[in-house]
Amino acid sequence: FVNKYPNYPDFSERYSGYFEAMHKLGLQPEPNISTTESASSIQAIKVAQQRPPDMSSILDQLCVDGTWPDALIVANDWQAIGTYRYLEEKKLRVGVDIAVIGFENDVSICESLKPRLSSLQYPSRKLGAMAAKMLLRIIEEPQSDVSYSLALCKTELFNRDSCSFIDSKEL
Repeated sequence: FVNKYPNYPDFSERYSGYFEAMHKLGLQPEPNISTTESASSIQAIKVAQQRPPDMSSILDQLCVDGTWPDALIVANDWQAIGTYRYLEEKKLRVGVDIAVIGFENDVSICESLKPRLSSLQYPSRKLGAMAAKMLLRIIEEPQSDVSYSLALCKTELFNRDSCSFIDSKEL
């Protein structure tokens, strides 16, 4: 799991999901690879989004004794652009030597990268509808004891060329 911005809440939640999924599968998760740089504010993230992040400080930590992992899950598709650039510099072929999966399924990014980026997408419309229902309930019944609950929604994998050598049945 690769994440340049460990203090950004969405990305840390994605890491938690990765960590839990690995344990459920009986696998030992790799430690969260993140830089010592801290982008703890939303403003810092917005500034970083003006151009894809340089992922070299993170990814340099992954090559142990000349061996690369089989696959990387990148915290979002934007960081995947920087990941692709780094892997290209290291002469690693995405989809052949190493699989890469992004998160958010930003089609403009996923389809423009070569090879096309596989990506996880969460159901934002469903989450928005659930939040709206909860908000309406609070508005309609301001005196009631509205209980808040954790809403979990299944993500969908859009398997493209960046992990073509992995059997999608395994995912």
